[in-house]
Amino acid sequence: MGVGSAVRSFLGHPDELAAVCSSVWINPLDDLGQRVLARDATINDRSKLDFASRALKYGNRTLCCDLIGALTRSNDATFDFEGLSVDNGNFNVLNLRERNIANLRIEQSYLGELVLPARDNKKVEIVKCITPRVIGISSPAGIPYWIRDLEAEAFDSVASVSRIRNIGLKPAHEVLATIVRKTFFQKGSGRKEEALLRGLGSPAARNMSRKILNLLEREDLLTSFKGDEGMVYAPVRSNTKRMQTLLDELQGSHDPIWVQVGEL
Repeated sequence: MGVGSAVRSFLGHPDELAAVCSSVWINPLDDLGQRVLARDATINDRSKLDFASRALKYGNRTLCCDLIGALTRSNDATFDFEGLSVDNGNFNVLNLRERNIANLRIEQSYLGELVLPARDNKKVEIVKCITPRVIGISSPAGIPYWIRDLEAEAFDSVASVSRIRNIGLKPAHEVLATIVRKTFFQKGSGRKEEALLRGLGSPAARNMSRKILNLLEREDLLTSFKGDEGMVYAPVRSNTKRMQTLLDELQGSHDPIWVQVGEL
């Protein structure tokens, strides 16, 4: 029985609640499954939360996690989990980027993918969980304070242009991350403009690159001089720590440069 049909069955026949909620489900919903459940108009969010709480009470933690996952998906309205606390849960994906949520605790659970940055969450805690992959940040330094003791195997990589492209950033942010990486975190005192633009592809991306280079110069993050083969750009080293934080946080960054580039 699918999650959606299970919930509808409960709403129509309360006597079936114990049987569904005490079942042992092994395989949690994937990304698509969560989205389908989230968009199921026959089951409102209040009913999903009630069913998640009862599933947790009777021992079906996978069903509880499926419903939590669905309730975090794309929606303009903030959702209050009313203090729901799940431990030893199993999520195929936990996406915290799409909806504001409040009053939820997840502890000692498996998160197949943890998608950050989170939106404006209140009283949300993720404690002592395990995940093979964190999406949206590039290092443990980008993890928000309310996620504690996370055991993560991998983060998004900014080690090359191709890997930056695979993160899913906006095109302007891809260019910014590439320029910051090449100027601040590769060997050498400066980078030729041609080298900075290499691999960015389309003329539109190259035009965007020049706008971003100009912005970085105006904000005293880069300096430039004319070399034998065009302009050369060098980092202002006093900003290295700031730029490392920007690359760590990526989509979770509130740095003014990240914000300005996002508006280009």
